[in-house]
Amino acid sequence: MVCFGDMATAASETFPWHRHLPQFGTEEDLRALRAVLAGYTLAVICRRLDPLVFSMPSAEELAAIPVRSPLDALIRLFHDCCFTSEDALPPNVVALLDRQGLIARDGAPEGTIYSTAAILPVEGALTVCDRGGAPDGSQGPLPPDVVYPPIYQTTRRYLEALPSTPCEALLEIGTGTGIGAILGARHARQVWATDLTARSVHFARLGCRLAGLDNVTVLQGDLYSPVEGLTFDRIAIHPPWVPATQSKYVFGDGGADGEAILRGAIEGLPRFLRPGGRFYAVMLASDREGETVEQRVRRWLGAAEGQFDLALAVYTRNSPAEFLVQNVERGSIGEGSIGSWMEMWKATRTEAVVYAALIAKRRRDQDPGEGEAVTVRVQAGSDYGPHHLEELLDWEALAGGPGATERLMASRPAVAPQCLLKTLGRARQGRFAAEQLTLECAGPFRSSFSCEDWLAQIVGRCDGVQTWREHFDWAQNGGLMPYFLSDGECTRLLASLVRQSLLTCRTADVASGESA
Repeated sequence: MVCFGDMATAASETFPWHRHLPQFGTEEDLRALRAVLAGYTLAVICRRLDPLVFSMPSAEELAAIPVRSPLDALIRLFHDCCFTSEDALPPNVVALLDRQGLIARDGAPEGTIYSTAAILPVEGALTVCDRGGAPDGSQGPLPPDVVYPPIYQTTRRYLEALPSTPCEALLEIGTGTGIGAILGARHARQVWATDLTARSVHFARLGCRLAGLDNVTVLQGDLYSPVEGLTFDRIAIHPPWVPATQSKYVFGDGGADGEAILRGAIEGLPRFLRPGGRFYAVMLASDREGETVEQRVRRWLGAAEGQFDLALAVYTRNSPAEFLVQNVERGSIGEGSIGSWMEMWKATRTEAVVYAALIAKRRRDQDPGEGEAVTVRVQAGSDYGPHHLEELLDWEALAGGPGATERLMASRPAVAPQCLLKTLGRARQGRFAAEQLTLECAGPFRSSFSCEDWLAQIVGRCDGVQTWREHFDWAQNGGLMPYFLSDGECTRLLASLVRQSLLTCRTADVASGESA
């Protein structure tokens, strides 16, 4: 079973599975392997595991599931990672798996085999990674360069954050199993992937070969060092975050403060990200005394920081104490490590641990007068999707660019479907009087915006037909507004309401002037 937990038991030398590495052979054998695995899908695996699919089944529970077909045997081998009877597979399939180095027998009960790696379906692709323990269910210390399975929520969120639009050259840093590069190859003309460990590079290359890709190059080295001299229009990373004093595995080693890998990736953007290109990260970082995550990202960009627009969507923001409680409960932080974590947070003056998605867009050299570089931070809410952050970054650049006042005043905003008006009233002289009005939205960005009655009425009237100028003319001519606002003040207000998902405004229409 693929399970990476806090393993403190003694290593099992009976099944030294981590000493075996699959070695895919000829193209003919690879074609045969793809055919054998054709029915090996997530849906089929889930049906076999039902009702255990929503739990972490033990080796005993997995072994109790009957093997009724060769496909069942493949699932037991490469997903459950249990002993499997050799007779459960046709002899030609066993011979094929032998030639590919995917099965072993040393230490196994007579007549059984076990897998040398896990094969896991992710987003329609098959990935190859390390198994989480011995085939008898025992778990011991894993090798420090163990290749982490790309099936957990954190990896899924990272993969969801990657765009599905075409690009010329994509780089994934810290590729691990290569899943980001494999999925990215569907949209990029050429993909490069780097990783620090030879083991990850080996598994990533296997995954690319299994997928039949010829536009992915996987290289070993730290961060950008293997691709020195190249530039990219898309760069992505899912950086490790565990402080080096606590990390047992390379895939989790984030350096002394947990941000070293992220920092190195961002520091390299001025050299490796092309004008107009975008950088994507799903990361764990920290707000520190006097410096938020996004402010630190700007500092890491150095002298080139004015060339980059930044957008940050926060999934969670917890105090260090809250973060510790949650991770100790789920077993990702051992109780003996608490003191070290607290010392690190004290040394870095950490106020909150932030789990977020980041997009950094490099401005084009030929785009003059774009205005000041954009930095925007929002709270991800219900129905949030990565495209919302992309659209927000484009909106912020448009709202701060040349000619923005005229275009935004001519735009035709609409009230967002999830926008609510909440009224706080107090009883005065026998009746309730409104004391405070608040516009709230649950998603895609969660927000709360205190406002006056005249603004609440304007927002309620926004139907996507009338222009922003027409709404303000109506309010001013009707005497609803107690003071006059300039066009610049009106557009800054619109930009803020769109940023907080209270109003929607199609960026493409505003940019082209079609809303006028």
